[in-house]
This record gives sequence, C-alpha cells and structure tokens, in this order.
Amino acid sequence: MKYTYKFVTLPVRIGTKLSKHPNHPSYQDVINEHAKQGWRFVQLLIECPAAVPTEYVLIFEQPTEGLEPAAQEGSRPA
Repeated sequence: MKYTYKFVTLPVRIGTKLSKHPNHPSYQDVINEHAKQGWRFVQLLIECPAAVPTEYVLIFEQPTEGLEPAAQEGSRPA
C-alpha cells in the first residue's frame, strides 16, 4: 500500500507560554483534528538547534487512495 505523508510544524510551548506564537493550537489539538480528517499520527520530532527546543514536527500518514483533495505536504496550521 502507498502512503502520503504530511509534516506539520508547531512552536514549542514553554511552561504556560508559547514561544513567539501565542495563537497556535497545541500539538494534541492538531493530532486530533488530523485524525478526524483520516490522517494517522506517526511521530513527533522536536527541533533543537543549539540544544533549545523550538519547534515540534508532527508527522502524519494516509493511504494514497484515501487522500483528501485539500491535503498538502508541509502544511502549517492557520
């Protein structure tokens, strides 16, 4: 079976604050929203330049046959 992968980047939360982006959803909300659209959560990577976590990269997969027309690789939340 062939799969399509989608990568969603979110800023890291620091305590109760968001680093630089106060209006971004939590990674939990993003995972749940993508699951409703038929995407399967695969992995969460933490980007750490200079040993300081700055972004989460959420990786989703979906069988190519079930891909929704609006699905784009490398998307970012609105």
